Formats: sequence, C-alpha cells, structure tokens
Amino acid sequence: MHSTMRATLLAAAGVTILAGCASAPPQPSAKNMTFFVTSVGPGKGGDLGGLAGADAHCQKLAAAAGASPDRVWRAYLSTQAPALTDPNFVNARDRIGPGPWQNFNGVVIARSVDELHSPASNLNKQTTVDERAGW
Repeated sequence: MHSTMRATLLAAAGVTILAGCASAPPQPSAKNMTFFVTSVGPGKGGDLGGLAGADAHCQKLAAAAGASPDRVWRAYLSTQAPALTDPNFVNARDRIGPGPWQNFNGVVIARSVDELHSPASNLNKQTTVDERAGW
C-alpha cells in the first residue's frame, strides 16, 4: 500500500511539473507583423497623397493596431516616370526591403522579394489579412 501511494504521489508530481513547464502558444500580435493589407483608405478615394501620404497612412494604421513603433512602414506602390525613357521612377519592389514578411498572425508571406513575386509566395485569401488580422 505504501509503495502504491508513493507511485501515485510521484505521478502527480510529474504531471504538476509538466503542467508548470507547458505554456500556451504565443498569441498573434501586431508587434511581429511586417506585412498587412490596409483595412481602410485615407478617405480621399485614390488620392493617397503620393508615396509620402501612402506611407504615412500605413504608418498610422500599423501604430493604431499596436505594431512596433520602431518599424518603418511603406506602401507597396510604384511611381511612373514622365517618359518611358526617363529613369526617374520608383519601383515598389525597391521600397519594401529584402523581407521576410509575416502577417499579424505570424504567418510568413514570403522570405524574399523574389519569392513575394513568385508562385511560391504564401499570398492567399487566408494570409492576406489587414493590420488587425481581419479580412
């Protein structure tokens, strides 16, 4: 009887230790987000205020969602040069850095610019969420 009680106490202690070491998976957070689709426009239709205005809008939405205040947000937009031969244009690919990008939920969208623009990207209806993890 004494050995049965000891075995039961040891088993209970083992379960208690396991329960104390286990933790819930981390909750999704805007703090680790590096990619989102905007939930709302700035209220002027297609007039985003140029690249600077679009970037400011992204920064504002990310801050309101609780994203890291140290992160610089840029809209994925390009500009067009006045003439086809004019090299004065901005390519969206060049504005967003090298990656990787992950959404609010921590799902990796792409690891590089090349992957982002390939069939290997993880852009789909489930992963392209806004700054609050909504669709």
